[in-house]
Amino acid sequence: MKYSFPAFENGFIRAAAASPALRVADCAYNADQIIGVMREYAEKNVQLLCLPEFALTGYTCSDLFLQQTLYESAEKALMQVLEASRELNMVVLVGLPVQVGGKLKGTVTVPLDSDDQTCVDAALALDKVAKMLETMQVVKTIVVKNKLVNVVMKPKA
Repeated sequence: MKYSFPAFENGFIRAAAASPALRVADCAYNADQIIGVMREYAEKNVQLLCLPEFALTGYTCSDLFLQQTLYESAEKALMQVLEASRELNMVVLVGLPVQVGGKLKGTVTVPLDSDDQTCVDAALALDKVAKMLETMQVVKTIVVKNKLVNVVMKPKA
């Protein structure tokens, strides 16, 4: 179905928020659900799709957030979503857990193919991370494009 709407012809985009059916800690299933929603909304000419912050892991993982396996599954699922997004004319905002010093500090989502500094700035802006920066200093940052940001810190002198 072709949509004709004056807003599209004047540089506006169609945005949507979706909350697909998810399973707690079943990242592969959640990725499949997200990809299905992405394709559904792409057919409706949506160009910006916003998903819940823990869409890849499910929100109520509680103690599972302490398990490295969950982080690894979330990263693998993110790569599935990334690969599926390549065929769509859409920006998808999807969240997953972020660790600092081996501990969950929050989630951060940036647009696909963001530059390294944008990714680092988003991670450092998290409330819990910003609080850590009161007593810690950044030694270095490592960005794996479209995958993760690692911030190495040490106590301030």
